[in-house]
Amino acid sequence: MKSPLTIIACLIMINISFAQSAYSTYKMQSIYLKGSKFVKNDVAYPIGLLGGKLAPEMQVSEHATAEWQKFKKVRNWGIATSLAGLGLAVSALATENNDLRAGLLLGGLTLSLVSLPLSLKSSNQLQKAVWTRNRDILQF
Repeated sequence: MKSPLTIIACLIMINISFAQSAYSTYKMQSIYLKGSKFVKNDVAYPIGLLGGKLAPEMQVSEHATAEWQKFKKVRNWGIATSLAGLGLAVSALATENNDLRAGLLLGGLTLSLVSLPLSLKSSNQLQKAVWTRNRDILQF
């Protein structure tokens, strides 16, 4: 019959081995954002135009993919409202009608202001997608 100390020692060794394996997996596979790059295994990679090079990293799990899709939707709305606001403001410069110019400028400013919280929300959603991905790499 094995002594209780031997059994406890074996359990501790198994636990330490699992913890080291999980840490190694997390260190090698997790990513974080740094400016316009993402870092994985201490190597910085460009995110790419509209996050195109980061998208494959989100395929780790369906939860990360779902968060990535939410990010893309909010990002696209933010870009669309920002460009629409810019378009209205530029159109205001080209018109001769002062009443129309004021309306176009006001509309452009409004859409530009609406795009700011959308941009902030998309940034937060991107962080959540990365966090979800990192969480899920430990589950597989």
